[in-house]
Amino acid sequence: MDKKILILGASGLLGKEIYNFFKDRDCVGTTFRKDIAGLIRTDLTEKGNLEKVLKTVRPQIVINCLNLGGFLDKNPEQTKRVNFGVNKRLTKIFDGKIVFFSTDSVFDGERGDYIETDKPNPINNYGATKHISEQILLSNKKDSLIAKYAMNVAKK
Repeated sequence: MDKKILILGASGLLGKEIYNFFKDRDCVGTTFRKDIAGLIRTDLTEKGNLEKVLKTVRPQIVINCLNLGGFLDKNPEQTKRVNFGVNKRLTKIFDGKIVFFSTDSVFDGERGDYIETDKPNPINNYGATKHISEQILLSNKKDSLIAKYAMNVAKK
């Protein structure tokens, strides 16, 4: 099943939007929680599963939308496995391009309007795991793109 684009976490909030944008352009995505038509259901933190998906799909580009944590960070070890463990393995076994979605939580939020050259200062496990993942990509993968995004959640 040669596909140009593999979207990790295609059933999540961000991943679903990215998948819907690319779904008619030779792509496939992964999901963790439930069977969804067109997506590969797998736990990418389990040994061998990422390798199996890459071998099956043979993508040119991997877009990593996996995301665990934020205010839901109830299991710090699982957050680490998802937010940087997968990227760490990906940089070792995948030769193509990687796009990684990080977060503005790698900064402390003191001033806002951050740019790429600002010094990260995560104040929680979620931001720290995303920052580590960025460092893994920057150190090990020349052909990668890191995009930071922020999600505003309205409080009632």
